[in-house]
Amino acid sequence: IMIVKERTAGESNKDYALRVLRDNIIRMELAPGSLLSEQVLANELGVSRTPVREALAELARVGVVETMPQKGTRVALIDYDLVEEARFLRMRLEMGLMDEIEGRIREEDFVWFEANLVMQKFYLENFDQYNLLHLDNEFHEKFFLICGKPHCHEMLRMLGIHFDRVRYASLEDPRDLKTINDHEEIIRAIREKRVEDAKKILSVHLSRFQVDRAKIQLAHQDYLK
Repeated sequence: IMIVKERTAGESNKDYALRVLRDNIIRMELAPGSLLSEQVLANELGVSRTPVREALAELARVGVVETMPQKGTRVALIDYDLVEEARFLRMRLEMGLMDEIEGRIREEDFVWFEANLVMQKFYLENFDQYNLLHLDNEFHEKFFLICGKPHCHEMLRMLGIHFDRVRYASLEDPRDLKTINDHEEIIRAIREKRVEDAKKILSVHLSRFQVDRAKIQLAHQDYLK
């Protein structure tokens, strides 16, 4: 059973199905290896099978779901090669944003980041994996918006599902969470116009899943390819 959110204003049936499926795959409500029924998904979402089929086709194009002979469609197992590919793309794009952001970021943007970080701390103290990941994604998306690259972020979003599943799994132990500290250091470096320092911190930040890999493998062995 999925967690089904309300539809946003102007959202098409296909975009709605894609958003809900993507969120449930990242949260592992639709766990790696799970078989998917178009009709069951359509019933849960309150839409016809066509938008569900279209959403699954988009997810299949980036390897998030796959067709199994004689079995149907299933959520793909976590493939660290695809995780690394998604991380590589995100790293290259965000490093480029750090080179551009100094002349674009405004004081109201720093205020926005501060509010975002306050909420991250709240959801760390009142541990909530989903909202932590959501705020983390909003934090990084803001760099794209400040630099006028929203379409680049949208292109990254689909392949990034592979990376987000691992990030979500790595948030299971709040005691070891270093994400917020990384975020604070990145913003401090940007404010102080230390671009190279911001890039170094970002590089470590986006590579933490490699450190957590053994822990994730131990906790979720059945989910890995």
